[in-house]
Amino acid sequence: GEEFGISATVSVYNGATPAAEVHNYVGSLAKLGNKVLDVGNTDLAAAKFVAVDSTGSPVDLSARLGEANSASRNLSINWEASPSATSSAKTLSGNLIFNRANPEVPDGPLTIDIGLATTDPDSIGFTLDLDVDDGQVGEEAALIQNEEFRYGRLLIDNAYGSELEPLGIGFTVEYFDSSIGASGEFVLNTDDSTTTLMYDASENLSANRSMFFVSGTFTDNLVEDTNEVLEAGETFIEASAISGNIDVKTSISRGRTVLSHSSQQDTPFYASAPGENRDGSAIVEFNLTDSSLPFSLDFLSYGWRGAGEAEDINNEANDYSDNPRGQIGFGSYRGHDRVLNWQEIYTSP
Repeated sequence: GEEFGISATVSVYNGATPAAEVHNYVGSLAKLGNKVLDVGNTDLAAAKFVAVDSTGSPVDLSARLGEANSASRNLSINWEASPSATSSAKTLSGNLIFNRANPEVPDGPLTIDIGLATTDPDSIGFTLDLDVDDGQVGEEAALIQNEEFRYGRLLIDNAYGSELEPLGIGFTVEYFDSSIGASGEFVLNTDDSTTTLMYDASENLSANRSMFFVSGTFTDNLVEDTNEVLEAGETFIEASAISGNIDVKTSISRGRTVLSHSSQQDTPFYASAPGENRDGSAIVEFNLTDSSLPFSLDFLSYGWRGAGEAEDINNEANDYSDNPRGQIGFGSYRGHDRVLNWQEIYTSP
């Protein structure tokens, strides 16, 4: 579900034996992916690309390829206007999406060959070297690159602490590993060090923020701030620890996902301290499609809530576009009834 970039060098050869590079596939003669002559680049549309799982016998997964959004698609080759020393080889680039097959049934990780099966309007095509249908026809596409795809999701960690101190809100990023056990399970994505969460850290409480409290979920002595004038017992997503708009990136520390900013590992999202004897809990949510994000993180959504549940966003069964939610609690956490003793071992980095 996440956009990914493709890149390849396209070299033009004549039909001689042996073939030699030519430099006159330029201007009006260069028709492959030429936006001027072929509006919309139908010869480089997503339907012209293939996705093949070649870890065993080739399995065609091309139906899961889709267009990136119109702003970043840019599947094209920028040919030169006239012959030159460099006009025989140009770069193909753009973005595609490899979609979840069935969000309800995770699969992967998948190692996929991305190929291109197309010709220009004069029926000039590529040298083919990728088998799509397990040898039934032969090689049907030109291999561009090899990528690993994972079915991912983002969780908000539950957090508990004193009502006298701000409470850090953490995240976990996971992916599905079908090789574990009989049916697979989600595991921590220890390779995630680049997911960017843009956070508006202005003191203006009405500013557009990706993290927010879910209205109506406050309990006990914890009070929801509804008028943007903080009073006793109220809490909000605190911004005092940081200032300005910043890039918050995921990283892995001590076996969990943390957020980094300003060259520090920290938890930039805090629930402010409500004050003495103001215990209680509330639900926080992270909007994966918030406009303050550099790009949508909807590919990290999941089916967290089912139809009819009080906290369901879309009130639909089998809906896997739910934002992650977590519970924060101020006051003493009584613990689980079945835990007699809890010993937490802290290992410094």
